[in-house]
Amino acid sequence: MIMKISEIKKEASKISGRTRRAIAYRADRLKELYGPFSDVVAYGIVAHRIGVEVSKFVDDKEILELIREQNDRINIIEAGTARIETRTVVKNKLIKIGEDINLSDPILDSKVISDAKEMTKVYAQIYVFENSIRAVINLVLSKKIGKDWWNRSNVNKTVFDNVKGRIDKEEGNPYHGKRGAHPIYYTDMADLSYLIRKFWNNYFSDIFPRLEWVTEKIEQVSLSRNIVDHHNPLSKSDQQRLKVIFTDWNNQLKGKKNKILSD
Repeated sequence: MIMKISEIKKEASKISGRTRRAIAYRADRLKELYGPFSDVVAYGIVAHRIGVEVSKFVDDKEILELIREQNDRINIIEAGTARIETRTVVKNKLIKIGEDINLSDPILDSKVISDAKEMTKVYAQIYVFENSIRAVINLVLSKKIGKDWWNRSNVNKTVFDNVKGRIDKEEGNPYHGKRGAHPIYYTDMADLSYLIRKFWNNYFSDIFPRLEWVTEKIEQVSLSRNIVDHHNPLSKSDQQRLKVIFTDWNNQLKGKKNKILSD
């Protein structure tokens, strides 16, 4: 295993003074509230928050980055206007997923199984991209308008009602996990494009080079998202396009990170 969970529980217990069972409970609680993600990521987040140097127990930079990304996302949900922790686990932004997935089916053609494994990587890219947009919007508008910006900023009635409908539907099925604490996590890609457009002149024009630079990327990713969401494989050219979009997006956020987090 990339991270020896028993060892990190021991170290987290030693530093925090809590029992190993308490550490396990915190990891399980994180997965319940903010998942889905793996046990490795959950324990990594808990240990990082306690003050454990996680890199001593994790030898995979991609997993370290997943821990950091998920920790940042949870910070946004929990704190609203609070700044994301400046301390990071690792600087590199690389994600590698699906390498150890083993799948089989007695009926399906082997190509379907192969495609499924390949699409786990595509799904991860889309997952990170979509939630990154949500994080940027929520951070900026929380700082500029207030943490209750969703209710104060005259969001389009159709978008507002659609989000409310999704929240109400989840509340009608309390046995199932929820998407997130903030309404932004109930938006779809078209809603995110709308929010960027609505607040472009006041809040986002100095973060991104052009409005179309953002909205075109959202549109392109949405096309791929629709295919993957319906369990069909993307072509190699579409996969390559996603990689370029993902790289461009990351590079832009790196250059504007201080502005997004500090303004």
